[in-house]
Amino acid sequence: MAPTKARKGRNQAAKEQKVQGFLNLCAILAEDKEFLTLVSECTNPATLNAYVFAKAQVTNYKKNVAPANAFTKVKTLLGTYLCHELPSSIQSLHQSLKAHTSKSTQLRLRSHYRKNKIAKRIGFRPSPTTIINSVPPIKLSKLSTPYPIPNAYVLERSKPIPSPPKVTDTSCGKCDLLIPIDESKLQYTVSATESAVIQDDVSGNIIAVVIRDFAQDYYSIIKPWAVDLINDSIDRRTLSQRNGPGKLARVGVTDGARNARVFGWSRSLKQKFRKGRRSDHDDHERNISALFGLFYSLFQAQAPPEIIKDLETAMTTADLPRLDFDKRMKFPLPFFTEKPMTFYGYPLSPPEGYIARNFAKQIHADKHWTNCPWGAYWNLKRSTPTQESGMEYGANFFISDYGLRIVNSENVCVIWNISMLHGTSWYYENLEHVGIAFVLSPTTEEAWKEYQDRVNKGEIEDGFTIIDDMVEH
Repeated sequence: MAPTKARKGRNQAAKEQKVQGFLNLCAILAEDKEFLTLVSECTNPATLNAYVFAKAQVTNYKKNVAPANAFTKVKTLLGTYLCHELPSSIQSLHQSLKAHTSKSTQLRLRSHYRKNKIAKRIGFRPSPTTIINSVPPIKLSKLSTPYPIPNAYVLERSKPIPSPPKVTDTSCGKCDLLIPIDESKLQYTVSATESAVIQDDVSGNIIAVVIRDFAQDYYSIIKPWAVDLINDSIDRRTLSQRNGPGKLARVGVTDGARNARVFGWSRSLKQKFRKGRRSDHDDHERNISALFGLFYSLFQAQAPPEIIKDLETAMTTADLPRLDFDKRMKFPLPFFTEKPMTFYGYPLSPPEGYIARNFAKQIHADKHWTNCPWGAYWNLKRSTPTQESGMEYGANFFISDYGLRIVNSENVCVIWNISMLHGTSWYYENLEHVGIAFVLSPTTEEAWKEYQDRVNKGEIEDGFTIIDDMVEH
């Protein structure tokens, strides 16, 4: 029994020494006017933690604190005492730390309120006045012969007929047919100011959704940040579909080149950018993730519930990663320069993203992820040197199965079934068009399944890598 009693005695003495060391540190801090001023004025925990850790190094409590949480630990532990139980020299510190806790709580609540208010004003908080609830659906019949015709670029002006795009990469597909539009063969044109839900008149299935003023109160500061980011990103990357007008690049995850399928994070840097600082490239990808996080949050608040359900079911069932470079399920909005904010708790974008500048595509149809045919794009800029950007300037969106034209505008989101014949018309008079899009393709689905199989078999470790030299056709 004696060794046990001795051990208990030593343990008790060590506890008492530890408590005394803590109180000694508190006494030092209580006498430090600079620290008390810092507590009352500073809200940065890193600064306070570093200060307390430095003070602790001259006490016998130094082994009990770490640089990352020294202040937090002292504040928490001192808060377990009643003020009148403490030596009078420490009671002032107890009161200061209690006031700091109260102030921190108020700041967190204020920050939470500010974030909710901004989220609502931008448009990514659900509202009863969404497009689905505010406009009657437009019913269209499916055409027996699609128009505009497949495998041709749509021209919105009959003269002059431009030359086909030059072939810059023989490994990519190309289209040489350019056909002026015959207005009489179109069933409906959604004007540049019109939001709409278009449905099949027999089945009632959604054909497309058009949401104008997609981002609301803060679009004037979102636009310059987003457009500069997209232009910078396109300049850094190896492009996709290189034989058409304009530029298109893939972001997020990739399934790789057709002759070498992989699954990883697509950075697809051009050779001249590969020697740059890794931290710069990583920060750039975080901003791309943030832009798509904002896009999908707006989408979640305003798109039809059945479309959201199809996307979320596809991704959650497959346990598919989101377009989230750091894998932390958050996105910052750095365009709030005075006080950037990071938003948590919002579902992030599908991982297959695209960024585009002045890009047009002939009428075509795409294959899609099983039971999830939806794509969506968000136009962030549409303008000419003369500030004109009406329908006659081109770059409008067509769904040929229904003879449907959607006149593009700035800050519009269009959602559509990508298995239908669709395409973008030719550009005129130096029209500048910048935007982003997401889809879920069958090649991504296949590559993800193959990746999971290899992980489960132990052939590779889980945690896909960055792919700098990915080339798509």
